[in-house]
Amino acid sequence: RAMIRVFKGVEVETTLQPGHTLTVASIVFLILAFCLSSLVPGTVAAACLLSAFCWRRCKSTPVGANFWVMPSMPFIDGKPYIFLYQRAQRDAEAMDCHKLRASLIHDKNEINEKLPAGIYKTITHEPVLRVLEHCDRVHIIGQPRPFYMDTLHHILKAQTKGRCGRCKNRCASWRAKPRMFYSVCFSVD
Repeated sequence: RAMIRVFKGVEVETTLQPGHTLTVASIVFLILAFCLSSLVPGTVAAACLLSAFCWRRCKSTPVGANFWVMPSMPFIDGKPYIFLYQRAQRDAEAMDCHKLRASLIHDKNEINEKLPAGIYKTITHEPVLRVLEHCDRVHIIGQPRPFYMDTLHHILKAQTKGRCGRCKNRCASWRAKPRMFYSVCFSVD
């Protein structure tokens, strides 16, 4: 599963996340640099990666405590969209699991009001997909595409800054069976 998650992470980097065109270009230039033993393609690869990194760093905006949005790069990423993703809270180490879970549930319930209008792309699982389907401002575009199947372990570890992996009293979310994650496109009015 870990290997599948790594490959899916690379796929998200190269197809969905804003700056994905520059990421792919940097990979191509990096391969050229190795094949030609030249510093010029390597420098271009570094410039592409740095540009994508800076865009992601500067353009990410919080939508609640747990969710963030980031616009695609104009002209470079093709048709404009907004990437919705989940990120750990800054003070997650200081919060207990009950507070983190309550915060996540609160954000999921508020997402209908907090998402700016636009076309979105994201990777998510069934419970969040159900929340999106019940939002009156959200309209799913097309059919959600199955992306990969996995447990919530990597998400729980990320949200708790690793604490969840060391916990002796495993919660229901940790013990849950693997679930399908979907690539979803939707619009918000």
